[in-house]
Amino acid sequence: MKGFILEKLQKKDIPEAANFERRLICSLSLYKPKARTDWSRELTPRGLQKQLNRGAVVFVIKNEGGKIMGFISYYPYPKNGVGWIDWVLVDPNFRRKGLGKLLIKQVMNFAKKHGEHVVWNDTLKINYKSIGLFKKLGFAKLGLFKNAWYHQDYYLWYRST
Repeated sequence: MKGFILEKLQKKDIPEAANFERRLICSLSLYKPKARTDWSRELTPRGLQKQLNRGAVVFVIKNEGGKIMGFISYYPYPKNGVGWIDWVLVDPNFRRKGLGKLLIKQVMNFAKKHGEHVVWNDTLKINYKSIGLFKKLGFAKLGLFKNAWYHQDYYLWYRST
């Protein structure tokens, strides 16, 4: 995509990526206040490093100036042949430009290359933009988890690689 660079998260970018993740997630009014408060404590450079240490793979999209505009975190489980998309985040000023689609496609390619045959994820039941994106990219809805994390309803999705 012209004007953007897609790359695996580099160690030097962890502080900016953690701030980006925290800023976007904690500003989403879709989530209950308790969730946003808890995540604001967890989504730090140290917290992101812990995610990476636990096996998370993070890709970012940067603009030509090197500022992060998009972020996706993914947990591969190659022994089981599956992977989990944790967060897909795009700066509000750069949405509807294909960045989310690019990030998800990058993870799908990564998953296939590393032996995962299925990728899973969830979306809030009321996150219509994410639901539309995952449907558009061929994910199938498996079911609804009522009263799940922070007492909110989530859809579970999957797609073969």
